[in-house]
Amino acid sequence: MGGRKLPFLKWLGLALLFIGLPTAIAVVLSFSIPLLLHSVTLANTVSTIAPVLVFLVSVTYFRKYLQSRNLVTPFMRKVSVTISPDSGQPIDEKYIKRFELISSLLKGRDTSSS
Repeated sequence: MGGRKLPFLKWLGLALLFIGLPTAIAVVLSFSIPLLLHSVTLANTVSTIAPVLVFLVSVTYFRKYLQSRNLVTPFMRKVSVTISPDSGQPIDEKYIKRFELISSLLKGRDTSSS
């Protein structure tokens, strides 16, 4: 099963849906926190930390979503895995599938550019 290449505009739309929208809602709601809490220090701390945590959770969930759908984004980094044949450990299936996916995508790029 090969991964689908995700165009930039679709990636941007998904990123705004999964990351931008929850973060924007958290930022808007964080402005109401000082009205609810009477401690200025606690209100400032919570209103700063809440949007950051929402952003981090959203980014993590977005990455997991893309991986579960086997989508290849425009910004994926190349990961090199060194497997020593003398280690005696079996090769993980995840590395094999990832290698096959990357090699098929690279072959697709080479044939389309020629």
